[in-house]
Amino acid sequence: MQVPLIDTWQKVMAKKLSVELKVDVESYNFGVSGYGTDQEWLTLREKVWQFMPDMIILAFSPNDVGDTYKNKLVRINNGQLDIISTKEKTGGNWLGNVVRETYNYHLIAKAFSRNRISKILFDKFRIKILGFPKEERFFLSDAQLVQGPFEVIASQKNPPDEVLEGWELVKALVSDMKKQADSHQAKFLITINIPRAQVFPDDWKFLQQRYNLDLTTSAPYEINVMMGKISNDLNILFYDPRLDAIEWTNNYGILHYPKDAHFNKNGNLFMGTKVARYILERKLISKRN
Repeated sequence: MQVPLIDTWQKVMAKKLSVELKVDVESYNFGVSGYGTDQEWLTLREKVWQFMPDMIILAFSPNDVGDTYKNKLVRINNGQLDIISTKEKTGGNWLGNVVRETYNYHLIAKAFSRNRISKILFDKFRIKILGFPKEERFFLSDAQLVQGPFEVIASQKNPPDEVLEGWELVKALVSDMKKQADSHQAKFLITINIPRAQVFPDDWKFLQQRYNLDLTTSAPYEINVMMGKISNDLNILFYDPRLDAIEWTNNYGILHYPKDAHFNKNGNLFMGTKVARYILERKLISKRN
C-alpha cells in the first residue's frame, strides 16, 4: 500500500524546507527503477546528476542488503566497482552461451511458455542441458510487502558470509555515491526507512519466534548500527530516526500500514518532518538572503 505522491515523506520534507528557508525546494524519488543499493547507485551515476541536485538522500531499508547481494549488478574488483554483464549474470555452459545468441532459441522459449507442461519441460532443458540457473519466482524486493526474512538478515550481529559480502558491497557503493556528490558540489545524506519491528516490540517478538532468533546475536536495529558505522568510517552524514520514531509512535500513533511494511500517512509525515529538521539544524541547505 502507498500514500498519494503529495503525502510521501520526500514531498513533506520539501514543503517544510520551502516554508522554513523561504525558497522553493523540490524533491524527486529516483528509486523507482528497482530496489537495492546497487540499483540506486547506478541510477545516481547514470541519470540523476543531469538535474543538478543540491542534495542526495539515500533512504536505506532492511531488505537492501539482501537485494544488493541478490541483484548481482556490481562487484568489487581491485578496489573498484565493476558492473557485471547481463550475459555473465544469466550463466549457462558453452552450449547455452551459443544457443542463447540464436533467434530460434527465443522463438522456442516463447512457444514453450504457453502452457504449464511445456514450460516445465523447457525449464528442465535450460537447466540440465544449457546450464542456466533455475528461474525463481520470488525476489528479495517482495519482502517490502511483508515483514519477514530480510529484516532477519539485517538483524544479525554475526551474519552469514553472504550477508557480510552484501554489507561490504553496500559500503563500497555508498562510498562512491559520496564521491559523486562531492564532485558535483552536492550534499549526501543517508537515513533509514524504519521497519515496524523497530517501533513495535510485538513485531520483533513475532520475528524472533518465527525464525528462532537468538536474542544475544540479533537485534531489530542492527541495520542502524551497521549503517551508522559505515557512515562514520566514510565521513558521511547519517540520520538514524529510530528513537525519534518510537517517541513519535507513542505520541501520534502507528507509522506503518497494518498489512505491509510501508509507511502510512503518519509515517510519511514523521519521516518528512524529522529529515527536514535534521537538514535545517545542520544548515545543509542555505536560506535565501
